[in-house]
Amino acid sequence: MLQGLQSAASHALGLQTAFVGYWNEQENCLEYPTSALSAAQLDTLGPGLSMDGGLLRAAPDGLVARRCFSPQQPQYSEDVLNLDLEHAALYRLLQV
Repeated sequence: MLQGLQSAASHALGLQTAFVGYWNEQENCLEYPTSALSAAQLDTLGPGLSMDGGLLRAAPDGLVARRCFSPQQPQYSEDVLNLDLEHAALYRLLQV
């Protein structure tokens, strides 16, 4: 379902891709569907990230989501690389 949402969001906004996640209450993390990462790649892309099946998991204060998740404020950017330099390599790899 999330992959469909990502596709629809990117199409509606005229973007190459969109990165849409959801809150997993049980695991206390945000999850993003992706098939573009291996566990070995993830180890080189920054702390606080893990893979579970086809889901990238991140703490709520990780990735660019930290700017909107905790304060519950929406954020739109066409240049996520400048919003989160720490994870820029991850965004490039995922073509976000």
